[in-house]
Amino acid sequence: MFGRRTASIALTLMLVATTFASQHSGANLLGNRIQVRDVTHTNDSEAYDAFLRARAAYMARRYTEAVDSAQIAVSRDPDYAAAWIVMSKTYGRMVSPRLASDPATSEAYDKMLETSARALKLSPSSAESFVAQALTARARRDVPAWRDHARRATEIDPTCAEAFAVLADSYSGQLGFACGRDRNPELADAYYQSALALDPNLESAQINRAQNLAYLGRYQECATALTPLIDTSGDLTALAVRSRCFLISNDVFSATRDIQRLMADPRTPQSVVLLHRGWLRMEQGEVNEGIRDLELLADLKPTMSTELSIAEAYADVGEGSRAADHLARAFAYDASCARAVAAAPSFRVVRHAPEVTATLASYGVR
Repeated sequence: MFGRRTASIALTLMLVATTFASQHSGANLLGNRIQVRDVTHTNDSEAYDAFLRARAAYMARRYTEAVDSAQIAVSRDPDYAAAWIVMSKTYGRMVSPRLASDPATSEAYDKMLETSARALKLSPSSAESFVAQALTARARRDVPAWRDHARRATEIDPTCAEAFAVLADSYSGQLGFACGRDRNPELADAYYQSALALDPNLESAQINRAQNLAYLGRYQECATALTPLIDTSGDLTALAVRSRCFLISNDVFSATRDIQRLMADPRTPQSVVLLHRGWLRMEQGEVNEGIRDLELLADLKPTMSTELSIAEAYADVGEGSRAADHLARAFAYDASCARAVAAAPSFRVVRHAPEVTATLASYGVR
């Protein structure tokens, strides 16, 4: 059980971050809390060591490594709930709508459903199990279930930082998390701040908060929020997000610095290089070279997320016709993205370009 002081701090954060918290007094919330079983317990020391490796890899977003280690743990102890939970959460993030254009056909999708059910069966009263359920619902684009499971996790354990972060994702302005949902980026930022107050080192929350800040047009804050993570770890995802914040805010000097770092790092995926180098070239007036990079990316990785990113790059430099072409491709994956794009600040420059207007109108957006 958490101490009275810790629980009080966490409940205060909940009150700041949520609209529903006013319906629960601190006494009721703590009084209704389910007792959390010790899901980390196993009598097999090798299973425990494998679980620790899986958890560390998961927190560092090395998802393939996390799955491999968790599989070792459950192979040694099939009832090891903690290992099933971390495996489920990992698959949930691997099948995120941002990472797979069609989650239902992803190789990881069935594994996600299987491990999620197993985790909940073995540990039906732990916050971590409900975080796993929330991530599964997020991957399935089931927004009500996504929010319900995340909220349940915060009620069971008000100090579970990841629960607040996953709940924040459901309100985030970024387009990658299921287009057809209602957005409340200000509320999302409050949730992200609650998560980071509980765990300042939660990298997924740091990066997703920065992307939400970019949606709000707070580009300098986006860059500032990611700088400590980049300085301490050289995280490539954070570096890519920061470079986009610089690009959209027309800080070409800083964007160039970050994109050169991305290009020089052999770990950077080719798709990331093509997007950011192409966008930068367009900003620098190297239009033909930029178009070549972006169109090569579209051929290399034809997903909804890719098409939206390419369209955003074209929109940022005022290329309405090319933006419209890639928006149409994105909408073919998910028609609900049309309304989300129409409201997104990053497409404001080309929102009334004839080609973009026509593309949106064909999906019922005026």
